Amino acid sequence: MIEFLSSVILFLIVLVLTIWEKRYYNCLFTPFNVTAWPFVIISLVVNLLAVRIKFLPVSVRVNFFILINLIIIWVVGYFIHHFNKVPLQRIDIYAIFSPFKIFRPFLIVLSWIVIVLVGMRVSAILSKEGLTYIGTAKFEKMMIVGYSAHLSQLAKVLLIVLVLSIWNSRKTILDYVTIFALALVVLSLMVKYHLIWVILIIFFIKNLNLPYQKQLRKIQAISLMVVLIFILNYLILIFSWKTFSAANPKMWNFIFSLLLNYLMSGPIVLDRWLDLAYTKPWWSLFIVPMNMINVVVGDPERINAVKFVSAGWLRVAPGLYSNVGTSYGVFYIIGGLPLTFLSTIGISFISYLVFTWSYKTKDAIIIFLNALFLTLGILSFFGQYFTLLSTYEITFFYIILICFFKFILKVKSLKGAV
Repeated sequence: MIEFLSSVILFLIVLVLTIWEKRYYNCLFTPFNVTAWPFVIISLVVNLLAVRIKFLPVSVRVNFFILINLIIIWVVGYFIHHFNKVPLQRIDIYAIFSPFKIFRPFLIVLSWIVIVLVGMRVSAILSKEGLTYIGTAKFEKMMIVGYSAHLSQLAKVLLIVLVLSIWNSRKTILDYVTIFALALVVLSLMVKYHLIWVILIIFFIKNLNLPYQKQLRKIQAISLMVVLIFILNYLILIFSWKTFSAANPKMWNFIFSLLLNYLMSGPIVLDRWLDLAYTKPWWSLFIVPMNMINVVVGDPERINAVKFVSAGWLRVAPGLYSNVGTSYGVFYIIGGLPLTFLSTIGISFISYLVFTWSYKTKDAIIIFLNALFLTLGILSFFGQYFTLLSTYEITFFYIILICFFKFILKVKSLKGAV
């Protein structure tokens, strides 16, 4: 009962802060909102419903710990608004991305090069190991290394840019087939968050310009889409295991329990992580640059981030275990409260700067960075992604591609002016 009351308190405080922030940002998709509400919903659902099917609760101290971090985010957003009172102006997202539609042939060709190369990699693995190899840890490990891993990150960027640039244009069968094939390339990594990232980034960019009420309605659609992706991912695995049976209630109970575990486990596991401050080395946050340096100097050693940003597999419910403890939990097991609060301040400061900047510059790169930080924020209930190479690789590919497009458009405009 005490856990549920703490969830209600979390809900009420976040609701008040959300209403207050609406007065000056008038946008639902702020760094505070997208970070806070998943925690609130998970806390309420777990402590009201999931505990009835033997899930462990979201503890009082977890709710309090999360609330402190959320208040820090809100305060940072308030001060950025206070010192930068220029009102946010609605922007025409399609006017920003539609000039890139002249590069549709280039995007299509490059997309199919990526699709074919990654498809050849998947085919080579399955021809050797068999269809049941899909979904195994070994298959995932083979897909996240080598050229297929980097091409899959490029596929994310191509998918984002292609969808946004032709959104208001008449689309052909080839466009739809290419988008679908790129999505399959991303899915081939066999990690759900990769495709979810792409969908969320497109969602935030596309709906950044909408009024508050319409943004609120869009949340329902994106939530349903994310759940369907989870279910589709599990169905693909079950098909590959040759155990699919639509009439089998045990199969659907299996999928439902995995879905709940994936979405709800972070705040539950965080309670155990709060006893593990300073149990990971300080350099755990710098795994990506360390691995990059090893590549440059020719050192074959690669550090596996999972070993240094997780406390291992812990029980969530009977037969269900998780190795994630929210983004704040990662900072906590590395550097305790000081690193957690410092990281929250730093990330929220950058997030709100990019958020306000995206409205003023009306630049495709800044708008993407805003959507990326909002995506990282909304997934804070699950994990911390700054120790993953994919976070930086997708950003690098996107900036290179957009800068190339801008350069070509600038040259064309100069030639037209002569």
